[in-house]
Amino acid sequence: METFGINNILLCATDAAGVNNLLPVAFFLDTHQIPYFFLTKKNYEYKFSNLEKTVFWENIETAENLEEWVKKYPFSKIIVGTTSYLSPDRFLITIAKDHNIKTVAVLDEWYNHRMRFEDEKYELVYLPDFVACLNAQARQEAIREGIPAEICQVTGNPALTTFYQNFQKHKNTLLKPYILEKYPKYQIITFLSEEFRADYGNENQRLGEYQGYDEVSVLEDLKEILAKNNQKILLIEKLHPSSQYLEQQITVNENITLLTIKYIDLLQLLYFSDLVIGMRSIALLQSAMIGKKTVSYQPNLRFENLCTAVKLDLIPCFTEKKEFENWFSNHQNFTFLPPSSTQLDFVKENCIENILNL
Repeated sequence: METFGINNILLCATDAAGVNNLLPVAFFLDTHQIPYFFLTKKNYEYKFSNLEKTVFWENIETAENLEEWVKKYPFSKIIVGTTSYLSPDRFLITIAKDHNIKTVAVLDEWYNHRMRFEDEKYELVYLPDFVACLNAQARQEAIREGIPAEICQVTGNPALTTFYQNFQKHKNTLLKPYILEKYPKYQIITFLSEEFRADYGNENQRLGEYQGYDEVSVLEDLKEILAKNNQKILLIEKLHPSSQYLEQQITVNENITLLTIKYIDLLQLLYFSDLVIGMRSIALLQSAMIGKKTVSYQPNLRFENLCTAVKLDLIPCFTEKKEFENWFSNHQNFTFLPPSSTQLDFVKENCIENILNL
Protein backbone atom coordinates (compact mmCIF):
# COMPACT_ATOMS: atom_id res chain seq x y z
CA MET A 1 0.00 0.00 0.00
CA GLU A 2 1.17 3.50 -0.71
CA THR A 3 1.75 5.95 2.11
CA PHE A 4 -0.56 8.93 2.00
CA GLY A 5 0.16 12.45 3.16
CA ILE A 6 -0.23 13.99 6.56
CA ASN A 7 -4.02 14.30 6.32
CA ASN A 8 -4.62 10.55 6.29
CA ILE A 9 -7.75 9.51 8.16
CA LEU A 10 -8.21 6.00 9.54
CA LEU A 11 -11.76 4.71 9.90
CA CYS A 12 -12.34 1.58 11.95
CA ALA A 13 -15.59 -0.33 12.47
CA THR A 14 -15.72 -4.02 13.29
CA ASP A 15 -19.38 -4.62 14.06
CA ALA A 16 -22.52 -4.08 12.00
CA ALA A 17 -23.71 -0.83 13.57
CA GLY A 18 -20.28 0.75 13.40
CA VAL A 19 -19.86 -0.25 9.76
CA ASN A 20 -23.22 1.28 8.88
CA ASN A 21 -22.22 4.51 10.64
CA LEU A 22 -18.78 4.92 9.11
CA LEU A 23 -19.54 3.82 5.54
CA PRO A 24 -21.23 7.18 4.77
CA VAL A 25 -18.12 8.89 6.16
CA ALA A 26 -15.94 6.81 3.82
CA PHE A 27 -18.07 7.71 0.81
CA PHE A 28 -17.86 11.38 1.82
CA LEU A 29 -14.05 11.16 2.00
CA ASP A 30 -14.00 9.42 -1.38
CA THR A 31 -16.14 12.14 -2.93
CA HIS A 32 -13.92 14.90 -1.55
CA GLN A 33 -10.71 13.01 -2.41
CA ILE A 34 -9.53 12.97 1.19
CA PRO A 35 -7.10 10.06 1.75
CA TYR A 36 -8.13 7.39 4.24
CA PHE A 37 -8.09 3.70 5.08
CA PHE A 38 -11.05 1.70 6.42
CA LEU A 39 -10.27 -1.11 8.86
CA THR A 40 -13.06 -3.66 9.22
CA LYS A 41 -13.74 -7.42 9.35
CA LYS A 42 -14.08 -9.80 6.43
CA ASN A 43 -17.66 -10.74 7.22
CA TYR A 44 -18.63 -7.19 6.16
CA GLU A 45 -16.63 -7.37 2.92
CA TYR A 46 -19.83 -7.42 0.84
CA LYS A 47 -20.49 -3.82 1.94
CA PHE A 48 -17.12 -2.55 0.66
CA SER A 49 -17.21 -3.40 -3.04
CA ASN A 50 -16.89 0.27 -4.00
CA LEU A 51 -14.17 1.18 -1.51
CA GLU A 52 -10.58 0.45 -2.50
CA LYS A 53 -8.85 1.52 0.71
CA THR A 54 -10.16 -1.33 2.85
CA VAL A 55 -8.01 -3.26 5.32
CA PHE A 56 -9.22 -6.38 7.10
CA TRP A 57 -8.56 -7.05 10.77
CA GLU A 58 -7.99 -10.72 9.99
CA ASN A 59 -4.79 -9.70 8.17
CA ILE A 60 -3.52 -7.86 11.26
CA GLU A 61 -4.76 -10.14 14.05
CA THR A 62 -3.26 -8.53 17.18
CA ALA A 63 -3.11 -5.16 18.91
CA GLU A 64 0.68 -5.24 18.64
CA ASN A 65 0.54 -5.73 14.87
CA LEU A 66 -2.09 -3.01 14.66
CA GLU A 67 0.22 -0.52 16.36
CA GLU A 68 3.06 -1.40 13.99
CA TRP A 69 0.70 -0.96 11.03
CA VAL A 70 -0.53 2.42 12.30
CA LYS A 71 3.07 3.63 12.72
CA LYS A 72 3.69 3.04 8.99
CA TYR A 73 1.11 5.66 8.01
CA PRO A 74 1.01 9.28 9.22
CA PHE A 75 -2.61 9.26 10.31
CA SER A 76 -3.75 12.61 11.62
CA LYS A 77 -7.19 11.44 12.76
CA ILE A 78 -8.80 8.15 13.70
CA ILE A 79 -12.58 7.72 13.67
CA VAL A 80 -13.99 4.54 15.19
CA GLY A 81 -17.29 2.85 15.72
CA THR A 82 -18.11 1.42 19.13
CA THR A 83 -18.56 -2.19 20.22
CA SER A 84 -19.90 -4.03 23.24
CA TYR A 85 -16.73 -6.14 23.42
CA LEU A 86 -12.96 -5.65 23.31
CA SER A 87 -12.13 -4.86 19.68
CA PRO A 88 -9.73 -3.09 17.28
CA ASP A 89 -11.97 -0.04 17.61
CA ARG A 90 -10.85 0.25 21.25
CA PHE A 91 -7.23 -0.77 20.65
CA LEU A 92 -6.90 2.13 18.22
CA ILE A 93 -7.91 4.67 20.84
CA THR A 94 -5.06 3.55 23.08
CA ILE A 95 -2.60 3.45 20.17
CA ALA A 96 -3.67 6.93 19.06
CA LYS A 97 -2.99 8.38 22.51
CA ASP A 98 0.54 6.97 22.43
CA HIS A 99 1.18 8.58 19.02
CA ASN A 100 -0.61 11.91 19.53
CA ILE A 101 -3.37 11.16 17.01
CA LYS A 102 -6.81 12.69 17.52
CA THR A 103 -9.69 10.22 17.92
CA VAL A 104 -13.48 10.38 17.58
CA ALA A 105 -15.85 7.55 18.50
CA VAL A 106 -19.25 7.60 16.79
CA LEU A 107 -22.15 6.30 18.89
CA ASP A 108 -24.87 4.28 17.19
CA GLU A 109 -27.43 3.97 20.00
CA TRP A 110 -29.01 5.71 22.98
CA TYR A 111 -27.94 3.22 25.68
CA ASN A 112 -25.04 1.11 27.05
CA HIS A 113 -22.52 3.86 26.35
CA ARG A 114 -20.13 3.13 29.19
CA MET A 115 -19.45 -0.49 28.23
CA ARG A 116 -18.18 0.71 24.84
CA PHE A 117 -15.16 2.36 26.47
CA GLU A 118 -14.38 0.03 29.36
CA ASP A 119 -11.69 -2.56 29.95
CA GLU A 120 -12.18 -5.92 31.67
CA LYS A 121 -12.16 -4.15 35.05
CA TYR A 122 -14.99 -1.81 33.96
CA GLU A 123 -12.66 1.20 33.95
CA LEU A 124 -12.95 3.87 31.24
CA VAL A 125 -9.55 3.36 29.67
CA TYR A 126 -10.66 3.57 26.02
CA LEU A 127 -12.07 7.10 25.99
CA PRO A 128 -11.39 9.00 22.73
CA ASP A 129 -10.81 12.73 22.40
CA PHE A 130 -14.46 13.14 21.39
CA VAL A 131 -17.64 11.07 21.41
CA ALA A 132 -20.04 11.89 18.56
CA CYS A 133 -23.55 11.66 20.03
CA LEU A 134 -26.72 11.20 17.99
CA ASN A 135 -28.69 14.00 19.67
CA ALA A 136 -28.99 15.85 22.97
CA GLN A 137 -30.81 12.96 24.61
CA ALA A 138 -28.06 10.50 23.65
CA ARG A 139 -25.47 12.94 25.01
CA GLN A 140 -27.33 13.17 28.32
CA GLU A 141 -27.53 9.38 28.52
CA ALA A 142 -23.79 9.07 27.86
CA ILE A 143 -22.95 11.65 30.55
CA ARG A 144 -25.30 9.92 32.99
CA GLU A 145 -23.36 6.70 32.43
CA GLY A 146 -20.09 8.41 33.30
CA ILE A 147 -18.70 9.62 29.97
CA PRO A 148 -17.08 13.04 30.56
CA ALA A 149 -19.37 15.84 29.41
CA GLU A 150 -16.55 17.80 27.78
CA ILE A 151 -15.87 15.07 25.20
CA CYS A 152 -19.53 14.40 24.34
CA GLN A 153 -20.58 16.39 21.28
CA VAL A 154 -23.90 16.30 19.40
CA THR A 155 -23.25 15.66 15.71
CA GLY A 156 -26.21 13.72 14.36
CA ASN A 157 -25.93 10.16 13.10
CA PRO A 158 -24.47 9.22 9.68
CA ALA A 159 -26.30 5.90 9.29
CA LEU A 160 -29.75 7.20 10.22
CA THR A 161 -29.26 10.42 8.26
CA THR A 162 -28.21 8.52 5.13
CA PHE A 163 -31.10 6.07 5.55
CA TYR A 164 -33.64 8.89 5.82
CA GLN A 165 -32.13 10.85 2.94
CA ASN A 166 -32.29 7.75 0.72
CA PHE A 167 -35.92 7.26 1.66
CA GLN A 168 -36.85 10.86 0.88
CA LYS A 169 -35.00 10.71 -2.43
CA HIS A 170 -36.26 7.33 -3.66
CA LYS A 171 -39.58 6.71 -1.89
CA ASN A 172 -41.57 7.15 -5.12
CA THR A 173 -39.33 4.85 -7.13
CA LEU A 174 -38.42 2.10 -4.66
CA LEU A 175 -38.61 -1.36 -6.19
CA LYS A 176 -40.18 -4.24 -4.32
CA PRO A 177 -37.58 -6.88 -3.37
CA TYR A 178 -37.66 -9.75 -5.84
CA ILE A 179 -38.43 -12.30 -3.14
CA LEU A 180 -41.68 -10.48 -2.26
CA GLU A 181 -42.88 -10.62 -5.86
CA LYS A 182 -43.47 -14.33 -5.38
CA TYR A 183 -46.16 -13.62 -2.77
CA PRO A 184 -48.44 -11.00 -4.35
CA LYS A 185 -51.54 -11.81 -2.28
CA TYR A 186 -49.79 -12.26 1.06
CA GLN A 187 -49.61 -9.84 3.95
CA ILE A 188 -45.92 -9.11 4.50
CA ILE A 189 -44.87 -9.15 8.17
CA THR A 190 -41.19 -8.58 8.94
CA PHE A 191 -39.58 -9.76 12.16
CA LEU A 192 -36.28 -8.01 12.92
CA SER A 193 -34.25 -10.71 14.62
CA GLU A 194 -31.32 -10.00 16.95
CA GLU A 195 -28.58 -12.00 18.69
CA PHE A 196 -30.18 -12.13 22.14
CA ARG A 197 -29.48 -15.84 22.63
CA ALA A 198 -25.75 -15.23 22.13
CA ASP A 199 -25.65 -11.94 24.04
CA TYR A 200 -28.00 -12.65 26.94
CA GLY A 201 -28.28 -16.44 26.93
CA ASN A 202 -28.35 -18.42 30.14
CA GLU A 203 -24.89 -19.82 29.35
CA ASN A 204 -22.95 -16.94 27.76
CA GLN A 205 -24.45 -13.73 29.17
CA ARG A 206 -21.94 -11.79 27.08
CA LEU A 207 -23.82 -8.53 27.49
CA GLY A 208 -25.90 -9.25 30.57
CA GLU A 209 -28.51 -11.43 32.19
CA TYR A 210 -31.32 -13.21 30.36
CA GLN A 211 -33.87 -10.58 29.35
CA GLY A 212 -36.93 -12.78 29.65
CA TYR A 213 -37.03 -13.59 25.94
CA ASP A 214 -34.76 -14.10 22.94
CA GLU A 215 -35.12 -14.19 19.16
CA VAL A 216 -36.14 -17.87 19.21
CA SER A 217 -38.91 -17.55 21.81
CA VAL A 218 -40.25 -14.38 20.17
CA LEU A 219 -40.38 -16.05 16.76
CA GLU A 220 -42.26 -19.01 18.23
CA ASP A 221 -44.78 -16.62 19.79
CA LEU A 222 -45.23 -14.87 16.44
CA LYS A 223 -45.85 -18.12 14.59
CA GLU A 224 -48.40 -19.18 17.19
CA ILE A 225 -50.23 -15.83 17.11
CA LEU A 226 -50.22 -15.61 13.31
CA ALA A 227 -51.52 -19.18 13.02
CA LYS A 228 -54.79 -18.06 14.60
CA ASN A 229 -55.47 -15.76 11.64
CA ASN A 230 -56.88 -16.88 8.33
CA GLN A 231 -54.93 -14.45 6.18
CA LYS A 232 -52.17 -15.47 3.83
CA ILE A 233 -49.03 -14.23 5.55
CA LEU A 234 -45.39 -14.14 4.53
CA LEU A 235 -43.42 -13.88 7.77
CA ILE A 236 -39.93 -12.64 7.00
CA GLU A 237 -37.31 -13.19 9.68
CA LYS A 238 -34.62 -10.61 8.87
CA LEU A 239 -31.46 -11.94 10.51
CA HIS A 240 -28.94 -9.70 12.24
CA PRO A 241 -25.77 -9.21 10.12
CA SER A 242 -23.71 -11.16 12.68
CA SER A 243 -26.17 -14.04 12.90
CA GLN A 244 -25.01 -17.61 12.34
CA TYR A 245 -28.53 -18.86 11.59
CA LEU A 246 -29.12 -20.28 8.12
CA GLU A 247 -31.38 -18.73 5.52
CA GLN A 248 -34.37 -20.99 4.93
CA GLN A 249 -38.01 -21.21 3.89
CA ILE A 250 -40.52 -23.06 6.06
CA THR A 251 -44.24 -23.68 5.63
CA VAL A 252 -45.74 -23.00 9.06
CA ASN A 253 -49.26 -23.94 7.96
CA GLU A 254 -51.42 -23.59 4.86
CA ASN A 255 -51.62 -19.81 5.33
CA ILE A 256 -48.20 -18.90 6.72
CA THR A 257 -44.81 -19.11 5.07
CA LEU A 258 -41.69 -18.28 7.09
CA LEU A 259 -38.77 -16.92 5.11
CA THR A 260 -35.49 -16.43 6.98
CA ILE A 261 -33.13 -14.08 5.15
CA LYS A 262 -29.91 -12.23 5.96
CA TYR A 263 -28.96 -10.19 2.91
CA ILE A 264 -31.62 -7.83 1.61
CA ASP A 265 -31.90 -4.07 1.21
CA LEU A 266 -33.34 -2.93 4.53
CA LEU A 267 -35.10 0.17 3.20
CA GLN A 268 -36.87 -1.81 0.49
CA LEU A 269 -37.86 -4.55 2.93
CA LEU A 270 -39.29 -2.14 5.50
CA TYR A 271 -41.05 0.00 2.89
CA PHE A 272 -42.92 -2.97 1.40
CA SER A 273 -43.78 -4.59 4.74
CA ASP A 274 -47.33 -4.30 6.04
CA LEU A 275 -46.16 -4.68 9.65
CA VAL A 276 -42.71 -4.60 11.23
CA ILE A 277 -42.11 -6.38 14.54
CA GLY A 278 -38.93 -6.47 16.56
CA MET A 279 -37.48 -6.52 20.04
CA ARG A 280 -35.19 -3.50 20.37
CA SER A 281 -33.35 -3.37 17.03
CA ILE A 282 -32.32 0.05 15.72
CA ALA A 283 -34.14 -0.99 12.55
CA LEU A 284 -37.40 -0.50 14.48
CA LEU A 285 -36.48 3.17 14.62
CA GLN A 286 -35.71 3.17 10.90
CA SER A 287 -39.08 1.59 10.20
CA ALA A 288 -40.86 4.22 12.29
CA MET A 289 -38.88 6.97 10.55
CA ILE A 290 -40.51 6.11 7.23
CA GLY A 291 -43.99 5.83 8.72
CA LYS A 292 -44.40 2.05 8.72
CA LYS A 293 -46.64 0.25 11.17
CA THR A 294 -44.04 -0.86 13.73
CA VAL A 295 -44.17 -2.49 17.15
CA SER A 296 -41.72 -3.76 19.78
CA TYR A 297 -42.54 -7.13 21.33
CA GLN A 298 -40.47 -8.04 24.41
CA PRO A 299 -42.42 -10.74 26.31
CA ASN A 300 -41.63 -11.16 30.01
CA LEU A 301 -39.14 -8.27 29.90
CA ARG A 302 -37.17 -8.34 33.16
CA PHE A 303 -35.25 -5.08 32.96
CA GLU A 304 -35.49 -1.50 31.71
CA ASN A 305 -36.93 -1.16 28.21
CA LEU A 306 -33.98 -0.02 26.08
CA CYS A 307 -35.68 -0.03 22.67
CA THR A 308 -34.81 3.36 21.18
CA ALA A 309 -37.95 3.69 19.07
CA VAL A 310 -40.02 3.09 22.21
CA LYS A 311 -37.94 5.50 24.33
CA LEU A 312 -38.38 8.17 21.66
CA ASP A 313 -42.14 7.58 21.83
CA LEU A 314 -42.41 6.53 18.18
CA ILE A 315 -43.80 2.99 18.52
CA PRO A 316 -45.75 0.93 21.08
CA CYS A 317 -44.20 -1.90 23.06
CA PHE A 318 -45.85 -5.03 24.46
CA THR A 319 -44.32 -7.13 27.20
CA GLU A 320 -47.18 -9.61 27.59
CA LYS A 321 -48.08 -12.17 24.97
CA LYS A 322 -51.85 -11.85 25.39
CA GLU A 323 -51.70 -8.06 25.19
CA PHE A 324 -49.71 -8.23 21.97
CA GLU A 325 -52.03 -10.88 20.54
CA ASN A 326 -55.05 -8.65 21.21
CA TRP A 327 -53.29 -5.69 19.57
CA PHE A 328 -52.34 -7.78 16.56
CA SER A 329 -55.90 -8.93 15.99
CA ASN A 330 -56.91 -5.26 15.72
CA HIS A 331 -53.75 -3.75 14.22
CA GLN A 332 -55.40 -3.07 10.87
CA ASN A 333 -57.35 -0.33 12.63
CA PHE A 334 -54.21 1.48 13.79
CA THR A 335 -52.69 4.27 11.68
CA PHE A 336 -49.01 5.13 12.02
CA LEU A 337 -47.82 8.56 10.86
CA PRO A 338 -44.24 9.53 10.02
CA PRO A 339 -42.51 11.31 12.93
CA SER A 340 -42.08 15.08 12.94
CA SER A 341 -38.76 16.77 12.19
CA THR A 342 -38.31 17.59 15.88
CA GLN A 343 -38.54 13.87 16.68
CA LEU A 344 -35.83 13.21 14.07
CA ASP A 345 -33.27 15.63 15.49
CA PHE A 346 -30.57 12.96 15.04
CA VAL A 347 -30.98 13.35 11.25
CA LYS A 348 -28.62 16.17 10.34
CA GLU A 349 -27.63 16.95 6.77
CA ASN A 350 -24.16 18.03 7.89
CA CYS A 351 -23.56 15.24 10.42
CA ILE A 352 -20.47 13.89 8.63
CA GLU A 353 -18.87 17.34 8.50
CA ASN A 354 -19.74 17.71 12.20
CA ILE A 355 -17.83 14.53 12.99
CA LEU A 356 -14.83 15.47 10.86
CA ASN A 357 -14.75 18.93 12.40
CA LEU A 358 -14.27 17.43 15.85
